[in-house]
Amino acid sequence: MRHIRIRLVLLACVAAGCGDDDDRPDAGDADAPDVDVDAPEDGPGDGDTEGDDGGGEECGTFTTWPDGTRLRDQHPRVVIDPCRLAEALARMTGPAARDPYRRWFDEVRVRQDASGDVDWMNLALLYRATGEARYLEAWAARLEATAAADDLPAALLFAVDLLWDELTDAHKTRVLEMASTEDRFYWHARQQSQGAEANWGYHSAHGVYPALAFAAAFAHTDYWLTVPDDDAWFDAENYLVLVREELGETGHFFRIENRVAGGPPLDGALPGSFGGMYDNLGYDSGEESASVAVWFEWLNATGDRVFEEALHDRWRGTFWQTLRLPHTCSTEPAWNAPEAGCAHARIWNTQTDWMTEPNVEWSALTAMLYGDGRMQHYVNRNAQLERTDRETFDGLWRMLLWYDDGLAEEPPETNPTATYFAGPGLVALRDDWSTDATFAVLLGGDHYHGGRRYEDAGSFLLDRAGFRFPHAGARIRNNADNDLHNWFVRRSASKNTLKVFDPAEPIPEDAWYDGPAYNLGGQLYDSVTLDPTGGLAYTPRADVVRFEHVPGDWSYAVVDAAAAYGSKVRSFQREAVFLRPGTLLLLDRVESADPAFRKVWTAHAVDRPEAAASPAESAAGMRAWDDLGLLTLAAPDNVSRLHVLRPAANRVVVRGGGTELVRAPLRAGEPVTSGIAPCDVPRWVEVFGAGDDAVGSVTLSGEALEGAGSTETVELSARRDSLTSVRTSADTTSLTDDTQHWAPDQWRNYMVAYRGPDHVARITGNDEHTLFGDFAAGADYWQYVIFRRLGNSYLHWRRIESISTADLDLAEVIVSTPHDFDTTDVAGTVVSFSPHTDGRDDQYTKRPDYGQWTIEVEPAGTPAAAAVFLHALTLRDPADAAPDVAPAPCAAACSAAVVDDRLVVFADGAEPLSAATAAVPRAGTWNVLLVDLRPGAEYHLEVAGRDVVLAEGSGGTPVSASAMGTAAAVVTVAD
Repeated sequence: MRHIRIRLVLLACVAAGCGDDDDRPDAGDADAPDVDVDAPEDGPGDGDTEGDDGGGEECGTFTTWPDGTRLRDQHPRVVIDPCRLAEALARMTGPAARDPYRRWFDEVRVRQDASGDVDWMNLALLYRATGEARYLEAWAARLEATAAADDLPAALLFAVDLLWDELTDAHKTRVLEMASTEDRFYWHARQQSQGAEANWGYHSAHGVYPALAFAAAFAHTDYWLTVPDDDAWFDAENYLVLVREELGETGHFFRIENRVAGGPPLDGALPGSFGGMYDNLGYDSGEESASVAVWFEWLNATGDRVFEEALHDRWRGTFWQTLRLPHTCSTEPAWNAPEAGCAHARIWNTQTDWMTEPNVEWSALTAMLYGDGRMQHYVNRNAQLERTDRETFDGLWRMLLWYDDGLAEEPPETNPTATYFAGPGLVALRDDWSTDATFAVLLGGDHYHGGRRYEDAGSFLLDRAGFRFPHAGARIRNNADNDLHNWFVRRSASKNTLKVFDPAEPIPEDAWYDGPAYNLGGQLYDSVTLDPTGGLAYTPRADVVRFEHVPGDWSYAVVDAAAAYGSKVRSFQREAVFLRPGTLLLLDRVESADPAFRKVWTAHAVDRPEAAASPAESAAGMRAWDDLGLLTLAAPDNVSRLHVLRPAANRVVVRGGGTELVRAPLRAGEPVTSGIAPCDVPRWVEVFGAGDDAVGSVTLSGEALEGAGSTETVELSARRDSLTSVRTSADTTSLTDDTQHWAPDQWRNYMVAYRGPDHVARITGNDEHTLFGDFAAGADYWQYVIFRRLGNSYLHWRRIESISTADLDLAEVIVSTPHDFDTTDVAGTVVSFSPHTDGRDDQYTKRPDYGQWTIEVEPAGTPAAAAVFLHALTLRDPADAAPDVAPAPCAAACSAAVVDDRLVVFADGAEPLSAATAAVPRAGTWNVLLVDLRPGAEYHLEVAGRDVVLAEGSGGTPVSASAMGTAAAVVTVAD
């Protein structure tokens, strides 16, 4: 119910405050501000008015109202304050105008004079800057022509604030009518405005900022007094009270903003750098980026500088720069941008990895508000600054008001090469800031309830010259198989972390998912009990407990993730040592509650893992080796090597790829009925058609999970794009692309489209750089696309007995089963989590950069309570020699690795090392890095033959442990 409002005269309520009830005037005085009848008995606030200090948040005067809200008396008071507006107008036009503002303003004026179609704010600025009545008349005419049911863009509300004193009551009533639709701004906005508390989630900022713009522009104005209660559907004055509470130190929105960025933690996380994101970088560049608008509007409306404490927005530029993926960065001009920008680490992959910069709508505001040179870097390189298409041209008003041309930018390379963000618990590591640098991310934090963190405690991402070790899969949905994949994506089985199998573990469930679920040995994402922290859910799952960085040399981080596994794990720590260039050492120590629980080290790769030895076992989509020490993952631009240093007695399993059930010609009236292999487990299948007549349907018949005697027709009208490239040469028999490194006949019987979709040919074969086929003479081959016609089944086939068609003539039909996201459950049963690849129900079209190869390492023999894993991952250019990597024999409960001339020593247990002896393989000078020492303790190193000996106390070469328990030294081992 909306509060009943009465009118009171504000008498001499200055610094001393108002008197008692007898001092109040009668209701009805037209000059009085509004006061709730529920106000305290001592009158309408303290009546304080504060003078103009020349600009900023103190520009003009303010009144503190009985509900406690302090509000600027003058308009504009939402989109900017009057003093900053005067400065902005002066730099656009007139004797003090300067570029780029003058240039942008002239573009807006020319566009409006020629077309009359600039947006609400640009048109309002034209009037405020020039004073020409024709622009105000054009704005008012547009408003009159706008139906009340039309969209209500935030730019219109901002323009109302900018033009408030020039608009008539009729204009304001029209805007009120447009805003009167239920939940116009966000879900339950109307009810919340009339209630005692707000209920904003982390996605809410994009709805809150227009609601706040409306409330702050209309509240406590003479016009608002004339609005009948029945028409004032949105309680603007009460909404300001709710905003004040949400943005205050105890407000949910304030706490989320600061929790995700590493403000004072409610957990045991090691303090680190500020920066984070509410959900993922796709959302952070989308709806969640509007949080800065909320802080800025509040500053303009109230003068309250709470924005200074909004750590997520204040450090957003730093976070984005630090998480940029080197291999995706480009400074080459593109068709739609002066600089292509960079993609960013796929911490939570929801198919928004194409985001290359913070949100353009708010970047200039963020840079100006915080004096943030890192955000200014994005603003200055923004692809949209000098473009004049409809959407980006409309945004010029933001640049005219908010761009600070005096703010020096700070480019990404001014950041350190290793940063730990305490809020999300992320450690970002890189060789350097070049585009061919190795880049890693270690995940080791909690996340508040509602954030998309998933079962990824202790997981890592590793890239160089391309995606190498990402997470598996993405948020792909909208049919049963895709939804099952989406369930899998939330689980530890899709991450690069450890799995611990407890046969009695409850199967995890999700409220939004009602399909099959499996015990995959992962973390207990769904079963942890949330702690009572106002819905922020700081339930301990993982913490970064150590972090140290030596520029140009090494970086070190430790994640304690035992809590993520619940009671089935007594302890689990992952230690990461990043050695520059391009080497990541991972030591994992785990102890399970029951010694019988299997422990499986898991990673996902883009490139196919290969071993020198033949596999000890193979099956559909699976190869396994015993006592394997090295997997090589080769690509034209990078060679990754995974060294299994501990356990030496192991079983290594690789899953991925596809299994062809049949490959044969297919023509109408000539069904394929022989040579069709059965599926290993019931699966949906991919049907590929290759040939000049490949648009039509294929009918499958046989036994499916859905029943014996099943029949299904699969359409091949979908086109799966496998490769797109540009700048090539061709003649009538070949098409050459010297940038490629294809395997012989890799693309045989695929199709290639060139000069657009009207020119298509079948590829008869290929070598490393050239496709062969029958191509049109004289064609312009500036771009080509290799593809196959593709259809997916929706039945899950055990055995296909017949494949037929009534309308196709295929050189080949290929029916295959994908193993891209296969894994096993606690019983060892193979389960497929592959989503559909035809893009019909979602946009997924078999992207290999979603980690289609799975690598698992498990100790051989009977499981024990405690296990130690030590892996070295090295990423190098194919032309570089392979690094010399080996385990170093280590005594006194330690593990050690040799990487070229480096020796790294770890503790096997949770207790700090007091002594250790590690043997190096050869004489020479060795750079020794010791971790897991007692912080601050004094040690000494000695060399005895080929042994490097560590002990506490004095003697030999003295070394002191850092606060993070590390020490580095150089020793010489004689022949």
